[in-house]
Amino acid sequence: MRFIVYNSFGEILRSGSAPLSMIPKQKGPGEFVTTGKGNDETHYVNTTFRTLAPKTAMGASINKTAMKGDGVESAIISGLPVPSKIRINKKIYDNVNPVFEFTVNLPGKYEIVCSSLKFLDQQFLVNAT
Repeated sequence: MRFIVYNSFGEILRSGSAPLSMIPKQKGPGEFVTTGKGNDETHYVNTTFRTLAPKTAMGASINKTAMKGDGVESAIISGLPVPSKIRINKKIYDNVNPVFEFTVNLPGKYEIVCSSLKFLDQQFLVNAT
């Protein structure tokens, strides 16, 4: 039978299959388990009902995708869920505001990925010259 292990926020930590009698043993300390099939990129667990729920589109926007890498000009991402995480070229920032301002000192391409538990990840590419 398929199972999902999740934390107290509903974030899917892992999933797999095991005999029904072994499913309760799949969780560790501070973890919860339920039956079902889910993908951590597209689902989360509604902790009230202990059911799998689909993530929805984030709907964030960015005001520019090209800017100067001078440490002064910035790009602004708005419409972010709170809380969220912002990953810029693999460095992760915890975000507690619906707006995130991005400034760089070096030219280059910057991949920005916005994520939040109940939403699909959203990606932006910014080119700094």
